[in-house]
Amino acid sequence: MLPEAWGGGYTDDRWHSATVVRVHPWGARWSVWRWHDGAAWRPEWYINLERIEGARSHAVTSAEIGAFPFRADWTAWIPDPDWPPISLPPAWADPAPDLRAR
Repeated sequence: MLPEAWGGGYTDDRWHSATVVRVHPWGARWSVWRWHDGAAWRPEWYINLERIEGARSHAVTSAEIGAFPFRADWTAWIPDPDWPPISLPPAWADPAPDLRAR
């Protein structure tokens, strides 16, 4: 649901919080987001319903039974702090560069 006052625009900004890791299990209609503050995983979890129909019950059941990624070893997902930031490819914001050439 979108806020009524939102005009559809956005603001370029820099993320100033803990790093977010988003896991979208193959074929699932939901994804799990977790935050890492540089020293440890924060206790919060966020379940994003990618496609609403049936997603909530499937995500809740997955969490309750401890399906992936809820019982995953999250410590294995932390990059080496000496790695440099990854650069985006030059045309990352172009939605379909191959279609314009046709």
